[in-house]
Amino acid sequence: LPDVVAGRQFLTGALEGNVEVRDGCLYGQARCVPDTHLAQRVVVATSQGLYLADVESPIVQRATNDEPLAILNFDGARGQVLAQGQGAVRWMRQRATLGRCALMLGVAERAMFLTAGYVSDRQQFGVPIGTFQAVSQRAGDMYIDVAAMRASLWNAAWSLDNDRQADRALCIARYWACEAGHRVVAAAQHLHGGMGFDRDYPLYRYFLWMKRLEFSMGGAGAHLQDLGDMIAGQRS
Repeated sequence: LPDVVAGRQFLTGALEGNVEVRDGCLYGQARCVPDTHLAQRVVVATSQGLYLADVESPIVQRATNDEPLAILNFDGARGQVLAQGQGAVRWMRQRATLGRCALMLGVAERAMFLTAGYVSDRQQFGVPIGTFQAVSQRAGDMYIDVAAMRASLWNAAWSLDNDRQADRALCIARYWACEAGHRVVAAAQHLHGGMGFDRDYPLYRYFLWMKRLEFSMGGAGAHLQDLGDMIAGQRS
């Protein structure tokens, strides 16, 4: 990895899909792999651990937010072992989940700030629309949702750093990132009216970005089910 640290080589990650290892070779398919147009190699989560492989013949598709995401098909490609066992895959997924939650918080915060500026400047009947009760209540709900996303994110980060029921805290953070993040960008679109859909105005990017992030690595329902399974397991 010295070339990665020195900036001479770029890595991407493949955490979604189904890739197996047989005799040191990779078989299967990895999905939603980002930045394959920049990366020389990819860290692949497999049934036996984390492997390093070359990026070869990616099938590039466009996500909801126009981000290029690739499908990588492995049919006997040689893989270099980075870390054996599912513990290594779990370690990587935990930190990828935490990073995804942090990114979603940033997207939601920016959508909220754009909305606050818009409803303060946009006037109807000679007054800013932000002074209307329904608008201010909706904006207040956005603020509460962003605060909940931030609190659950920092709790998950602390839990992961201190090994205190990190999986449970990450499920809670991911659920809030998906559920509250959706509500924030939806409210931002509604409060902007037609301006929210105008591609000359930046808000639409945050809406599409949030929807892309919301359903990657499992949506709110999937993480809520995982959390329920953890709680049920503790009670049994």
